[in-house]
Amino acid sequence: MPDFNLLNPAVVTWHQDNLRFWMNRGVDGFRVDAVGNLVENGASAWENQPQNYNLLRDARQMMNGYAQRFLVCEGPSDPSGYTAACGSAFAFNNTANLIAAAKGDTNAVQRVAAYHQGAASGISTMLSNHDSFAGQRLYDQVNGNLAQYKLAAATYLLQPGTPFIYYGEEIGQAGASALSGDAKLRTR
Repeated sequence: MPDFNLLNPAVVTWHQDNLRFWMNRGVDGFRVDAVGNLVENGASAWENQPQNYNLLRDARQMMNGYAQRFLVCEGPSDPSGYTAACGSAFAFNNTANLIAAAKGDTNAVQRVAAYHQGAASGISTMLSNHDSFAGQRLYDQVNGNLAQYKLAAATYLLQPGTPFIYYGEEIGQAGASALSGDAKLRTR
């Protein structure tokens, strides 16, 4: 991924102009990856810097000038903070509980039931994605158990928030058994 100097106002303006370009052509929204690492302030301050939240708030504010546009951010280490800045962020801190609950873990069932009492308004729910740190594909995590698969899917789709379905998840796609890491999650 390119590493832009987002402390340079001209670079920020270029990115906002780019967002406007696409929204003026009808794009409904954007997913911004790795938002925790937009600005790095040295080796010991490389994640979740205050500037990240400000940049995303500014982008969200600019997008608010367009009707019905959506911004979702991938900030696994601070879903609530990035939901506040972007309007929505992925609920990485909920996925393991959803899957454990579908497998019958009663403590996880309680955590899933209580999740949205403390979750940020606007959070986006999910079960898996293309990042190996988020876990394997749902089908692999439940070892092909269709009842557990359907229960996990129904649970997160019915929770408050905006549900995201990782491609292939809607048909029960497993990961590629001959591969590992992100490649396993992106292939079948």
